[in-house]
Amino acid sequence: MKKLLNKILQAFGLVLLSVNRSLSRELKAERDAVAMNLAEYATASDNLRHIIKTLSARIQYSEASEKTLKHELEEAKQQVAVRQADLETYFNEAKALDQNLRQMESQYRAQVRQTDCFRKELQREREDFIKAKKGLTADKPQGIVFGKLGSNNWRKNLRTLSTSARQAEIERKLNEYGLLKTL
Repeated sequence: MKKLLNKILQAFGLVLLSVNRSLSRELKAERDAVAMNLAEYATASDNLRHIIKTLSARIQYSEASEKTLKHELEEAKQQVAVRQADLETYFNEAKALDQNLRQMESQYRAQVRQTDCFRKELQREREDFIKAKKGLTADKPQGIVFGKLGSNNWRKNLRTLSTSARQAEIERKLNEYGLLKTL
């Protein structure tokens, strides 16, 4: 019976050994599968961490870009405001210059009209002088001719000149009529 018991025990030991080897192989396969899964999970986890870091870096870059763009937008708005103020200043200066130019043009036209009137008056006086000179006789004094020389406008124009300019204008007019030599 001892032998039988030994054989049973040996057979049972062999069964246990075979079961143990089988379990050991299955356990090893399970361990390898778990290790592979852990490696895959670690890789996936590393990939997720990398993606999260990349996304957070992009978010930070986007926020920085947004701040930069806001700052640049504010600077652009300020520059536009400054340029608009400059344009308004230039426009006002141009408007003032245009107004001054128009005023100077009207003054010039007034001077041209006054000069034309003065020229016409001188022409009339010259014609009157020529007519008066033709009507002179030897016994008529020269002062009468000089009295007919000026009209009221010519005398008014003389009042606006300085004393030396007045004298020069009178001498010019007398010379023009040929009276300066006779006096």
